[in-house]
Amino acid sequence: VHTWRIHCSAPTNPHRVIPQRIPQKIRRLRPDHNQWDTEKAIPCPFHEWILMHKLEQIADEIRKDFDEQTTARDQALTQARALTRECALAIRAVHREEKDVMQQHLDEAARLASALKLGLDSYPDLFHTGYTQDALKEFAEANITCALIRHQPLPTPSELGIIPHTY
Repeated sequence: VHTWRIHCSAPTNPHRVIPQRIPQKIRRLRPDHNQWDTEKAIPCPFHEWILMHKLEQIADEIRKDFDEQTTARDQALTQARALTRECALAIRAVHREEKDVMQQHLDEAARLASALKLGLDSYPDLFHTGYTQDALKEFAEANITCALIRHQPLPTPSELGIIPHTY
């Protein structure tokens, strides 16, 4: 195993690219004794360009992933708010004994809950955030409340399509 150190012999600004005419030394520590071998090396701007181009590609991929995740988060937040609203309207309708209105809101809530879960399949960290789980709890609460008031059997978590700890 060789230890390599790169040393620039000319005083330069560390933030500037080293021009080709400035000599650069590569020092290698010999494994058998504590002396340095010194070899002249010519800096290669092409290799620096390849490295920087690759770094830009990596940064672009990361930015793209962050943008997709931000879009999914914004969409999930909008769906969670709509889901909570539909659940509140369903509970209000069942207290007013408006069966048809209640069922319309529960159906819309079921559609929104399904879309919310489907949209976050690729983002489990977003699925398990507070606003998503709270909206799904509201969905469970609306279905349970409507079933209790109407003297119907309680829906199970699997029937609602939610995970048990959210129920």
